[in-house]
Amino acid sequence: MKLNKPTTFTLRILGTKPSLIPMDRLGEYLSKFADLLGKDNKPVFKAVKNKSVGIVAAVRTSDVVDVLARITQAKHNPDSRPGRALAGINSMLVADRHVKAELIDPDSNVVYLFLNHPRPDPEVYRVQMSGEVDGVVLGISGRDETMHLHIVDHHERDIRLLVRNEALARQILKYFRADPIRLSVEGYWVRGEEGWMPESNRCTAIAFEVLSSDLPSEIFSRFSGEQNHDWLSLEKPLGFLADIRGCN
Repeated sequence: MKLNKPTTFTLRILGTKPSLIPMDRLGEYLSKFADLLGKDNKPVFKAVKNKSVGIVAAVRTSDVVDVLARITQAKHNPDSRPGRALAGINSMLVADRHVKAELIDPDSNVVYLFLNHPRPDPEVYRVQMSGEVDGVVLGISGRDETMHLHIVDHHERDIRLLVRNEALARQILKYFRADPIRLSVEGYWVRGEEGWMPESNRCTAIAFEVLSSDLPSEIFSRFSGEQNHDWLSLEKPLGFLADIRGCN
């Protein structure tokens, strides 16, 4: 390597262009790329080239040897921190359906090639129906009559709903990051790996109720403290329970 050349490393994503990548997603690529190069080496953002998407990072000439060593470590030791960063970049490329990307050193050599087989589009099952969805309110936004509600359910799935009633929106907003709520919604639902869920911004919330945030242990404790029931008079309550459930 000639030290008088620009000491830049490039992550080049082929088959796309910068205008097709959301800014927040580009920021995630920058973060993973910086982790691969080594944050101790203080890589700085240089440019985004419009030929495909070339994310260019510059490092000090004195740190180039260390950066190359990290890339070598990443290729041969996937459990190392550089290896995890490299795998993270590849996972993002797969999720974004980018088939090919290159890691290019200051001498324009491709030192690592990301090559993924394109995955077929999953078959989408969609129905129009009414239903219920539970989750914690993360926010409501919107400047017109249609507002956008963001909740997260117990599967940690982000769900985006529409609210077309300002009074309802104000009531829902009272439970921002508070107790979970159950929303009655109407619109289009899609089926994924974790079951049916409202299609993003194609279901409208029409009503809601607040769910209890008590732990199961607290609920059972209250049940066990109740005295006004006939279970205490039974000689074999578990046997009676099995009988009425048809287990005997």
